[in-house]
Amino acid sequence: MAAGYLIWRMYNKKVAISLFVLSAFIFLASSTVYLPRYLAVNLERKYLPFNVSFIKNKDAKYYIHVLGSGVNLDKRLPANSQ
Repeated sequence: MAAGYLIWRMYNKKVAISLFVLSAFIFLASSTVYLPRYLAVNLERKYLPFNVSFIKNKDAKYYIHVLGSGVNLDKRLPANSQ
């Protein structure tokens, strides 16, 4: 949006309008649930769930960081992987 504003003030107004429309489309697409869910599901299908039985050193501490928010129950995953 900032680039669109700068182009609006200095250069071509048609290019600025198309940047405004593109930025509004990207904002609306990423703020609804459909595009982020589609991207997350494709990424989750790429990797296997974490299996605790593969840990060789039982004394070591492992930290798992979950990126995202909310709860989504997935019947394909075990309880410790959701």
